[in-house]
Amino acid sequence: MGKRQPPEFGTHVPGEKANPNVQSEKPGDWSRIKVLFAEAIEIEPAIRPSWLEEKCRDNPGLIGEIKSLLEHDDSSDQFLETPA
Repeated sequence: MGKRQPPEFGTHVPGEKANPNVQSEKPGDWSRIKVLFAEAIEIEPAIRPSWLEEKCRDNPGLIGEIKSLLEHDDSSDQFLETPA
């Protein structure tokens, strides 16, 4: 399975609200979110929470954004695996 990347900074997914857990959405934060997301999808889901806490210790607000992206990533996999 290929790696998925989060949408580019400033894009909006119709029907979705901004994540209130993010402290800021500066371009620098978004670059960091993209890198952490790419790393997180390669990590076993059971250890992701502690890994995220360690990686986002200096900006805990990023954890919510990355978790949201991971949830969307997981749900898209399930969508394709669900028989019609």
